Amino acid sequence: MVSNIMVSYFGLRALFVFRKLASAMVINSQNFLEQVARRTRELRNEAGVSQDTFAAFAGVHRSLVAKVESGNRNISIETLERLAIAAGVDAASLVSDKRIARREEPTAQIKERVVQNIRRLRNERAYSQEKLSARAGLSRNYVALLEVSNQNIDVSSLFKLAEALDVPPSELLVHQTI
Repeated sequence: MVSNIMVSYFGLRALFVFRKLASAMVINSQNFLEQVARRTRELRNEAGVSQDTFAAFAGVHRSLVAKVESGNRNISIETLERLAIAAGVDAASLVSDKRIARREEPTAQIKERVVQNIRRLRNERAYSQEKLSARAGLSRNYVALLEVSNQNIDVSSLFKLAEALDVPPSELLVHQTI
């Protein structure tokens, strides 16, 4: 009887801790979307252009720019790259407070770059795909597909992966020199 009560207590306690951690991750992801919103707005305002003009430069609809700038839209890293190109900066500038100049020379596409950085960091830390996916709160299948470049990556997942790898999100976006 006592052991059943203890198991129930510890089971409930574990569930409580899990829910608390999960809600913290949602808050962190929301904070990250708000950071992308703030940086997009700042860079657009620095350029002195309207949302309409900025959207035209990025090749997206104005309503998307408005939703991103309000922090209410999770976007793919490809869209993040388009917004960065419109702002004349590297995509890493939208996920950090530093302005990072765009490279003029041809480089890997953003998706390939992110996948290479995730794989490199995962290997440096000797994390299996299972360990990385568990730390990031993502499915192992997602991480496996991501590493063979068949999976789309959104900004929230980028943040979760960066957090799981103990690096700032901008490090997953930067060009690595070999």
